[in-house]
Amino acid sequence: MEKRTSVVNTIYTTSIASSSIFNIGDSVTINQKSKAIALQKQSEYLSKSDNLYFKDYDIFKRKTVWPNIPTIINHYKVHHRTDAICVHQVNLTALSLSSVFQVGSAKDIAADSRVKHFRILQED
Repeated sequence: MEKRTSVVNTIYTTSIASSSIFNIGDSVTINQKSKAIALQKQSEYLSKSDNLYFKDYDIFKRKTVWPNIPTIINHYKVHHRTDAICVHQVNLTALSLSSVFQVGSAKDIAADSRVKHFRILQED
């Protein structure tokens, strides 16, 4: 991969969280994983019985299964007219759960996000 310089004048962002990557520049490999347990409870208090653990849920134990995409080899030459990637302005609201924002190139990206969400409602 050809080395280049990334030039960004202005970036406005509100939130970057949960194994997300904000990258200015080129990368060879990006590999991020995110695990989350979300508990939404109608009561205003949490107790010890509300504790949740990754080991208790099968979704966090499973091996990642990537789509079986046939390998297609394309031979081509990319010619960059300049040695820089120039971006005037980016308005980014949020990145979350293994997402990538990049000004530049990446050879390989593997992102895995797993969320188990619970809602505990009070009985009427």
